[in-house]
Amino acid sequence: MIKLEEKSDHKLIQAHEKLLRDHEKRLGRVEHEMLQMHKEFLQGLDRVDQSNKYLREQNNDILGAIIKRNETEEQHKHQLQLISRKNMWQLIIGISSTTGLLYIILQQLFKIL
Repeated sequence: MIKLEEKSDHKLIQAHEKLLRDHEKRLGRVEHEMLQMHKEFLQGLDRVDQSNKYLREQNNDILGAIIKRNETEEQHKHQLQLISRKNMWQLIIGISSTTGLLYIILQQLFKIL
């Protein structure tokens, strides 16, 4: 009876060892899959970081272009205002000069007549 128990114990131990080996293999596969998932996750984060960097650069370029355009537009408006004022003063001076000249011409005509 002892030998029967020993055989049955031996079979139990072998079955248990086989289960342990299978379990270790499964754990190894799971660990490998986890490492792969972790690598893929890090690669995905790296792609997102690169994409964000590219988008930030594009946004900075666009912002720079808009700021430059606004500055150019402000300078252009300022130049137009200066030209407008200059033209207004030229018109006032021209009208005043013409009025004065007409007054002198009319005065001379009245003297002659």
